[in-house]
Amino acid sequence: MRAGCWVDLPREIMLKNAVINVRSMDNACFAWSVVAALYPAEKHVNRKSSYPDYTTVLKLEGIEFPVTLKQITKFEFLNDISINVFTERERGEKKRDDSNEIVSLRLTKEKKEKHVNLLYLQDSTRNDENIIGHFTWIKNLSRLIGSQLSKSTKKKHLCDICLHYFPTSEKLSLHIVDYTTTNKCVIILSNENDKWLSFHGHNKRERFLFVVYADLECILAKKTTDENISKITYQHYKVFSVGYYVRYVYDETMSIYKSYRGEDCVSWFVKELYDLVHRAKTIFDKNMAMAEFTSNVEWEKFRNATHCHICERPFEEGDLRVRDFIIKDIANSFVGRVDLLPTTKEKYISFTKHVKATANSKRGTDCLKLRFMDSFKFLNTSLEKLVSYLDKSKLKIIRSEFSNLDAEDFDLLTRKGVFPYEYIDSVDKLNETSLPPPELFYSSLTDETASDDDYQHATNVCRRFCIETLGDYSDLYLKTDVLLLADVFENFRDTCIESYGLDPVYYYTLPGYTWDAMLKYTGIRFELLTDIDMVMFIGYILEVDLAYPQSVHDAHVDLPFSPS
Repeated sequence: MRAGCWVDLPREIMLKNAVINVRSMDNACFAWSVVAALYPAEKHVNRKSSYPDYTTVLKLEGIEFPVTLKQITKFEFLNDISINVFTERERGEKKRDDSNEIVSLRLTKEKKEKHVNLLYLQDSTRNDENIIGHFTWIKNLSRLIGSQLSKSTKKKHLCDICLHYFPTSEKLSLHIVDYTTTNKCVIILSNENDKWLSFHGHNKRERFLFVVYADLECILAKKTTDENISKITYQHYKVFSVGYYVRYVYDETMSIYKSYRGEDCVSWFVKELYDLVHRAKTIFDKNMAMAEFTSNVEWEKFRNATHCHICERPFEEGDLRVRDFIIKDIANSFVGRVDLLPTTKEKYISFTKHVKATANSKRGTDCLKLRFMDSFKFLNTSLEKLVSYLDKSKLKIIRSEFSNLDAEDFDLLTRKGVFPYEYIDSVDKLNETSLPPPELFYSSLTDETASDDDYQHATNVCRRFCIETLGDYSDLYLKTDVLLLADVFENFRDTCIESYGLDPVYYYTLPGYTWDAMLKYTGIRFELLTDIDMVMFIGYILEVDLAYPQSVHDAHVDLPFSPS
């Protein structure tokens, strides 16, 4: 959704004298509206000439016009300004004045000292598909929406996040203090025209074809701050090795672990990802001949199907029904019978960088993306604990990479080890041919050194796996961590898909996430591009017709079937 140019205010909004609509024809209505809020004019408030030029007072690096909702997060960060966006929508039940209502479209995550409320409008006079949007500055939110909240004509002190109002500014201040510790929500009750819940993300029921699990190992470059070397401060992290495992679910020969140790390891990793995207692009673009049914059972399943196996809707008369095959690089297999609803597959693999070289069109809107995601946001505990939840038979990925190990060596490998992270403060130490003593395994995070048992385990690993240097020990440590993470997360995905029919990687992005090491040591700028810069969670109140017999109340007192 983009907003630019200029749109006349609806009459009912204009009469409230609560919105400033700067007349601009340069697709910069967002910027002019913000400037109007920061530098309010006393007269001719709708003229650009009444305000300083937005290019001189706003930071707009990387902001493209017309501005989209997703870009506002970046604009807030650049200018230290918080912005809420409101819009019009039709009432479920028309009121006496037959006017629309104002609802929140985008709420800032943190309200700052400089705060701006904007109104997003669309040109309702146009009937084509190219709907024009337009931003204006809400000078007085209370005046704009007060009549839809209450019939009272008294001034309302309004919270511009939850839209609750109070009779005095003191009560509003108390509300804001409490509000920062509670969930942020706007209550919009359902109506006759909008009361049914349904699932529409049918493409998210198909598994992501490619997932990459990666990890970095860093040197903690440090300096001393006094003569007695009693206090040490760390300056920065410097990446010295990268390992990754790419998982392609339909061809095990393409699932592979690779790693690289060296000062240019991050550049190597970026090049690997770039090559992977182009290999994926080749697979996505490859036209595969549809295999014939191999058994009468498959024909019967196809002929007798009454529902689409993707969206689960019943077929209706006149529906065009087709066979659905999962795309594979080598072979095809029959899945089910589908109707031609809009369930196209998203061309994503799991990171967050537009690779414009893979675009099929000049506009580049259909390119593949690398989406960076933090596994800790899915499974927020230590890798050691996560692995302990899995039976050894579930560790198929790491077992495939170490297929020659006997059970004893495999147990030794998959046990969480120790690594002297804070001892490794230069690349030269990776060439040392023996483990440092236990006291040099000290971690300032835990304020502990390696226990005798952990140190003996590290010694056994070095002996059993013919480790010659600390660099070799780091390589094995990195590979084990990456493969164990892949096993844990693949088991998590399997559980979600089997239980809910949904791949969890569709449902999470990490807004604003960057790898500082990549920016610092390669000079490559990773754009902060996410599908959802602000997640808007919607809650529902359900009216359920449920009878709970009195005769079973006592029997169910400890654990009732429907406690809510």
